Amino acid sequence: MKKVLFGLMFAGLLASAPAAVAQVSSGASVSYSENVLAEEVGKDVLYKRALDWTQNHFPYAPKMGAKSDAATGTVRITGTGKVKPVTTAGKEQEHVIRFDFVFRASDKGYEYSVGSFRLVPDPRSPTKPRCSATISPAWPPRKAMARPLTTGV
Repeated sequence: MKKVLFGLMFAGLLASAPAAVAQVSSGASVSYSENVLAEEVGKDVLYKRALDWTQNHFPYAPKMGAKSDAATGTVRITGTGKVKPVTTAGKEQEHVIRFDFVFRASDKGYEYSVGSFRLVPDPRSPTKPRCSATISPAWPPRKAMARPLTTGV
């Protein structure tokens, strides 16, 4: 009898425990940056190497928003990658993300950072914005208003 009562109490405790949502939205931003000393190379050489790497060898395609400035030694590019967070049910769910890579060369070395991670709403077309429709005076159509709104979620 004690074992049954203890089992029921333990099951009730587990059932009333809050859901694990610690990884769903922490609010803290994720980024990485590093400073590398390379005084013997020079700012111009470092800048040219970084520019060549982002144009020809950057592995996180599709890439977009490439900007460079030789005067400041800065190279910036937005890359696309995939992450697989685990749901509360224990299944991996793949998401497409965008991130910014920033390289800054100086006479003493260089600094690079990876950050500004953003979730891509439509993984089938990661370069397109979420909503590209324009609103016209005839919007919304009358037929669309008569039907209930359904989502694919």
